Amino acid sequence: MKILIADFLFANAHKNVNTNFINAISKFAEIDVISNNGFYDDQKDAFSNGSINLLNANVEQKKGAFGARLFSVELMKNAAAFAQKKDYDVVLSMGFETTFFKFGLSFFKNRPLFIFHHKNIDELTNKVKRMMFNRYKNRVYHVVFEDFFRDRLVTEIGVHSDKVFVIPHPVKRLEDVPTAKSYDCVGLCSSNDENFIQEAVNRECDFFKHDIHILLRSKTFEKKNGMVEVITGFLEKEEYDSLMSAGKAVFVPLPETYIYRLSGSIYDALSRGKVVYTTSKYYANEYGRRYPGTCMHVGSVEQLIERLKNQSNIETSTSFEKFNDSHSIEIVSREIESMICRVLAVKKN
Repeated sequence: MKILIADFLFANAHKNVNTNFINAISKFAEIDVISNNGFYDDQKDAFSNGSINLLNANVEQKKGAFGARLFSVELMKNAAAFAQKKDYDVVLSMGFETTFFKFGLSFFKNRPLFIFHHKNIDELTNKVKRMMFNRYKNRVYHVVFEDFFRDRLVTEIGVHSDKVFVIPHPVKRLEDVPTAKSYDCVGLCSSNDENFIQEAVNRECDFFKHDIHILLRSKTFEKKNGMVEVITGFLEKEEYDSLMSAGKAVFVPLPETYIYRLSGSIYDALSRGKVVYTTSKYYANEYGRRYPGTCMHVGSVEQLIERLKNQSNIETSTSFEKFNDSHSIEIVSREIESMICRVLAVKKN
């Protein structure tokens, strides 16, 4: 089987999960991977299969929201040109831009195209994006990471059920690295709820009273000292790994608009065997059910403090093993192979 792996976004936040998917797909197929402006150059050592072939592209990134959409269309045109050079069975894109995707779809003809969803489903509350999505929703195959993402696309958006596939978000078992500092909890998600962060800072005296030290990541401000520390800005992988290792637990305060998408921080934490506290009732309920004790809901600063006061009483080793097994590269590889074979079998008939 020959597969072209493209990306119509090349978002840095997706690079690690893309690498895991590439490793999973390389187990059963001959793959070429488009790497725009050296996007995957720093991932070569992480590729588990030495036969993965990188196709270098040089599409220039554009500034602003409209520029980003044009950039996405140019990436699609570039990928389609690569697709014409070899007899690929399918094309997979690791990401796509919801609004302008339709304009680039015409470049792909007579070849199954799979698109991986990230924040796209949440964007469909926007009337314009929903209208544009409706124009191509049943012309491609959709890959989502949770059953309830699929339910939303099928029952509420009107995507045909045979066009949507649920594939587990792949993880690799991660070990903590040595750190000079320790926190009772870290919250490093780039989409953290700013209101919750500010409330935690305002209630710092309560953390001090219970000797609880936490570190949170904000988009807007920094606070370097005290029991509630706040950092801002982009984190390189080494710094992210170090800070994640420094936390005994992980806190993921997601905004209310963050529903039908994943937080990589949740998966990074669970793959390291760290308990997750989150404002997302879905992840707390669903992952708490599947992997007891690993993911718990908090709705306020007071609840976070209570959770952290009692976290040493949680027994979760079996649950973490189950999580890692069900999201392993091997499982993901089998699921993607099955998905593609099903589509190709239908097209053949």
